[in-house]
Formats: sequence, C-alpha cells, structure tokens
Amino acid sequence: MANTFIYTGFGIMLLDALYGIYIAVKGIKSRNANSLEKHNIFNFQFGSVSPEIKKLVTVWGG
Repeated sequence: MANTFIYTGFGIMLLDALYGIYIAVKGIKSRNANSLEKHNIFNFQFGSVSPEIKKLVTVWGG
C-alpha cells in the first residue's frame, strides 16, 4: 500500500514538472521580443507577459 502512495506522488510530481516545462516553452515563444533576443536563453529581460500565460502560471503555481 505504501508503494502505491509513493509512486502516485512521483507520478503527480512528474506531471507537474512536465506542465511547468510546457508553460515555460509556451511563455518564451509568446513573449514580445525581436528574433535575436527570443533565441538567447541567457537574456533575462523578458517582454510583457500575455494574460494567457499569467493564467497558466497561476494554475501551475497554485
């Protein structure tokens, strides 16, 4: 029985991590920046965040 709870917890954490990666990729693709800044992964000056991404981050973080 304990193994069931452990593996269920690991499964939930894996799904949450994958959802977070999906939101991150979608947010990077949707930001308002020119093409040179969009492909620089070390540029932390992101453009404005769309309301859709704000909603997804709220759901993921809550």
